[in-house]
Amino acid sequence: MAVDGLPFSVTFTPVPDEGVYSLLLDRVWFWDVAKRTNASRALLQTAPKTAQAQLRSVTLKEGVLY
Repeated sequence: MAVDGLPFSVTFTPVPDEGVYSLLLDRVWFWDVAKRTNASRALLQTAPKTAQAQLRSVTLKEGVLY
């Protein structure tokens, strides 16, 4: 990921037998700050070629963190 041209990364340990993960970017501090300040944001493909990533917009439920 990049915010205003600065690289950031998010890493996690995969769970056995799990193939799809959702990451709420608004809960990641640098993405949320960029959104609130209208800074440029980009998803960079730096994961292994066997992984895929996509951005999609969802409506968050009030009072629910994840």
